[in-house]
Amino acid sequence: MSMRLLRLGLLATLCAGALRGCGGVEPRIEGTTRLSATSDAVGPYEIHTVVRDAAGFTVELRYASPEVPSFVPRLMQADDSEETFVATIPGSPGGSEIAYYIAVLDGDEVIVTDPRAGEDAPYTFSILMP
Repeated sequence: MSMRLLRLGLLATLCAGALRGCGGVEPRIEGTTRLSATSDAVGPYEIHTVVRDAAGFTVELRYASPEVPSFVPRLMQADDSEETFVATIPGSPGGSEIAYYIAVLDGDEVIVTDPRAGEDAPYTFSILMP
């Protein structure tokens, strides 16, 4: 096998797993549900988001609450459009603040988040006291 073919084969292998470095399109997150304060302590709280160019990627809702202080990933399910994704956050008692963000992954690597800063500056909402 020539050295040129070997290099091309290696490049093709690398490109198969490296979206951005090989001219692929990076997914874009749009229109994520931004929940506001609620008196509903039962839940669940439904989050929708639109992810453009999501084929081949995993879309997760990651949330944290007083009951679950570290961000927990929840796989988001695509609807028939294959661009709108939905997942839920379980109920939380009154007085709780819940933080959440969306992550798009290529394998284990986070490619893009919404909001852009991910867990450093997530969306938040409060559960009001009864």
